[in-house]
This record gives sequence, C-alpha cells and structure tokens, in this order.
Amino acid sequence: MILRALVLAVATAALAPPDARAQSFGDTISIVEPFGPGSPSELAIRVLKPALERALKARLLIEHIGSANGDAALARVAAGQPNGRMLLAITDATRIFHEYQNNTPRKLDQLKPVAKLTEGISMALAMPHGSAIDTWEKFAAQAKAKPMPVAGFGPRSPSALFQTMIERQVQARFASPRYDLDIEVLAAMARDHEPGIVPTSSALSQPALGRPAPVVLLTSGARRHPSLPHVPTLAEVAGNQRLAFTISVGLFGPPGMDNATAAALAGAVATAGKDEAVRAEARKLSLPLAVNDSAVLMETMKRTRRVIQELVHR
Repeated sequence: MILRALVLAVATAALAPPDARAQSFGDTISIVEPFGPGSPSELAIRVLKPALERALKARLLIEHIGSANGDAALARVAAGQPNGRMLLAITDATRIFHEYQNNTPRKLDQLKPVAKLTEGISMALAMPHGSAIDTWEKFAAQAKAKPMPVAGFGPRSPSALFQTMIERQVQARFASPRYDLDIEVLAAMARDHEPGIVPTSSALSQPALGRPAPVVLLTSGARRHPSLPHVPTLAEVAGNQRLAFTISVGLFGPPGMDNATAAALAGAVATAGKDEAVRAEARKLSLPLAVNDSAVLMETMKRTRRVIQELVHR
C-alpha cells in the first residue's frame, strides 16, 4: 500500500506542469517589444506584468526597442542568453509578412516559442476623432473622388497589405506616410486629420490611455468586432471571406532555450492570464487576451504564414 502511494506520488509529480518559482530567473526579466506604447505587444505585456511578476517572483522590465517590422528587437533577443531572462513580445503577422517579402535570414521561428498571449487582432482603417468621414461608405466615396494619404507602417507590413486590399476595393491608390510605431500613426492622424491603419486594439484602447479614440471605418477580421458592431469588415464589403486576416501577440525566447525553461515561463504566463485583475484590465483596453501554450503559438504562426502567402498572391 505504501509502495503504491509512493509510485502514485512520483507519477503525479512527473505529470505536473513546471513551476516557474522552482526555477530561478534572477531578479529581473527583460521583455523586449518593438512597437511602443499602445501597440498590441506592449498592451499584452503591460496588463500581464503585475501578475506575471508575482508568478515568476522577479521584476519585469519592458524594454522598448523600436524598429520597422521588429528587426532590432528580434536581433537583440536572438543574441541573448537562453536562460529565460530576456524574451520578445511581438505580433506574429508583422514579422512573418516582413520575412516573406524580404527573405531575411533572421526568422521568427528561429526563436524559442513560449506562449501565445492574445486572440487574433484585426487591422483597422480609422479616421481621427471628430472627422466628418465617419463611415466606410463616406470614406469609399471620398477615396474614389480624391484619393488621400493613409498613414501606416512599412511597405512590407500587415497595414500595407490591408491598404492594398482597400485600394483594390475602392479602385484608388493612396499616398502612404509610413511610421514604425502605433502611437506615431495615431499622432500623425490627429495632427494631419487624415486616415490611418492601426491594429483595432490600438484604436480602441485610446480612451483608457487618456486619448480620444479614432473613428474605425473598416476592419480586416473575419467578423465584426464585438465592440464595433456597426463597423463592417473588408471581407464583408468585398463579399469574399478569404480576404480576412488578423495578427496575434506571441512571446519568444532566444534560440537554444531548453524546453524546461520555456515550459516554466509558459506556466507563469498561464497563471498570470487567469488573474481577474489582469482580465479586467485587458477588457478595459479592448485587448483580446487569451493565453495559450507554445504549440498553439506555433500552429497560429503556421496558419498566419499560409494566409499571408495566399493574400500576397491574390
């Protein structure tokens, strides 16, 4: 009887998820993110931070290294020690689109996947707060009469892909001021009173960050955003559901990180994701927080790569 209990205890321990507290990551863990305050990657880490620090028993330092398509941020983490003390938070489609178009030697899938942090986030075509162009129909009519500048990110980015799809829909070409950060696009929109393309979560989070929300006219998702039931999707107005796409935030470690370290980090992220205060803050910021393991992250990246290839060649 004692022997059976001992065997059961050993088996149960072997099946238990790794405990991040049992593994020392030092006093500080740096999470590098490339797109700045209000971006999906920054919002995801910001809302998880208090509970994640408790789960890891370490201080989290959010390190912003801005660059188009996340090049500098990815390079920094790729060169880091695989000890769990430096991680990258980035939107998968942003990086995958850039890699696909540029055939860059540094790939996101060379890093160690740790966890998926959000559900899919659509891109949004938006006008500044208070604009008279407050519906997709008004925008389409204006664009056909007199094409306007549309602020967004680099030419090889999800926003550029969304812009190209919109151009095909309205049969017009837009001038394209380009920026590296979500907050730069939003600032340019407000300053120049012109449209821009940003992640929908970035647009919707502005009131919680103390800034006026832009007017969202169109999104790239498969269905209407629950907070924007009056706003159509591009797939809807084009009558083609295969035009839908979203981006997701993933957490990655340096190459060479072992499975036990990645699993311990993922377990801490999962614990933080269940925290009620974290979930409430995510809802306040309109961030679709949904923590999943590395297998789900890898499957999402695979699907994102396939969707991007199909859309680029469409």
